[in-house]
Amino acid sequence: MNKPRYFQLLMVLLFILQNLFPCTTGLVDRKYATGKRAILWKNRDSSHEKNEFFLFKRGDFKFFGIINNNDTTQVWSGVNNFGFAIMNAESRDLITIGDTTFYDDEGYLMKEALTKCKSIEDFEKLLSLSNISGRKVTSNFGVIDASGRGAYFETGNCSYIRYDADQEFLIRANFSLAGRGHEKYGLYRYQRAKEWFEKLKRERALTPAGIINHVIADPYLVPSVTKENFHEYEKVLLYDSICRYSTVAVSIVEGIKKNEHPEMTTFWLNLGHSAASVSIPLWLYSDSVPNGFEGIEESELNALYRKLRAYIFEGDPKKVSPEKYLEIRQKLDKIQMEINHRTAEKLDFWRKHMPTRQEVAEFQNDLTQGVLSNIKKIVDSLPL
Repeated sequence: MNKPRYFQLLMVLLFILQNLFPCTTGLVDRKYATGKRAILWKNRDSSHEKNEFFLFKRGDFKFFGIINNNDTTQVWSGVNNFGFAIMNAESRDLITIGDTTFYDDEGYLMKEALTKCKSIEDFEKLLSLSNISGRKVTSNFGVIDASGRGAYFETGNCSYIRYDADQEFLIRANFSLAGRGHEKYGLYRYQRAKEWFEKLKRERALTPAGIINHVIADPYLVPSVTKENFHEYEKVLLYDSICRYSTVAVSIVEGIKKNEHPEMTTFWLNLGHSAASVSIPLWLYSDSVPNGFEGIEESELNALYRKLRAYIFEGDPKKVSPEKYLEIRQKLDKIQMEINHRTAEKLDFWRKHMPTRQEVAEFQNDLTQGVLSNIKKIVDSLPL
């Protein structure tokens, strides 16, 4: 290998190692989901620990989106008023070694999609048009729409490959099936998530609640670190577990059925590390974001979750204390169970009797205020 080419390859690899923040994602077509509603899931990993949730309005489009603190130029997972939802996981093997490859516009592209796309086909048209001009993207985009379908688009600078979830659920970490497959960055997370989805499907629990309760905070690295011996470790490195040290938020979007209002698509949101937060359901139909999800300086809810994260990691940026993890999860699981129960009852009623926008807003506000109160009590009791 000549020196210029070797140097170029080295720079590309260094860039990847320094700038890639893995995500673990999955999607389920309505045909295979237990509740017969499409599901779109993302554990977001990023260097941006301060996350917020924002309501955008652009002409005929309005949409929810996870954003970096006070940065409305990009969206990292979102759903719009037509029932179109999108998220991504960066894919390092879509980079073309030896050629100029551009990066880091995934957030801009997802925001653009939420302002223009009503369906999976609309998103594919958006990608087809940008194939010609090129884009700064190397990513796996997962999308669902109001029809209940789901698809991944493994997307590079000037090309993409579409994978429909018409045979089974699909999982993606940080490699693409069409890319340099031998690299398979995030293979363990991919396999672990796939195993979980298969188990939930067998048990008829492939629902947002099933994913929230079992998948998003999974810290295990089988076969070495398991549920049975996890508590025996003093510290566990959360490197390639689904629940990673760099996880900063989680979104799980559950779609609608035929003849339901697309703004009643449910957006379950953890606005913090998946081991140190709970999922709260939100609906665009409310035309609002509850207090606590965004703020001038920072989201109040996100700030509290970051304190819980600091407690279970004991000041170590990558290693969690199993003892403190289990202590905090026991408390958070009780809160989550109550949220799940109340939400299931409310959705069952709403799907038979369409609520007013105010009723939906009041319910999600009530849930959020209850979570804020309970998390504050937990944080205040900790020796931080």
